Amino acid sequence: GQQIMALLGIRPGPVVGRAYRFLLEERMEKGPSSEAEAADLLRSWWASQPENPDNSAAAAAGDADTPAAPAEPSADSSGNAAARGGAKMESDGNPS
Repeated sequence: GQQIMALLGIRPGPVVGRAYRFLLEERMEKGPSSEAEAADLLRSWWASQPENPDNSAAAAAGDADTPAAPAEPSADSSGNAAARGGAKMESDGNPS
């Protein structure tokens, strides 16, 4: 994973796993390759991925690895978490 992130210039996330699976599938189909060949394959794969900022289609669609933030639930006037959709906590800190 660290080598994939370094080679592609990406941070940890789902793309690293997809890249790893891609390389694994290539190895299973075509047999072992040199590190340089694997790096070339990975760069070629990355060029077609929507998360790649150099991919013009990705730039138009936005960052696919950044999900939208969920709406913040609102509390009722008592601050009751159950009113926000969360579990109500007893005074000892345990869920009721």
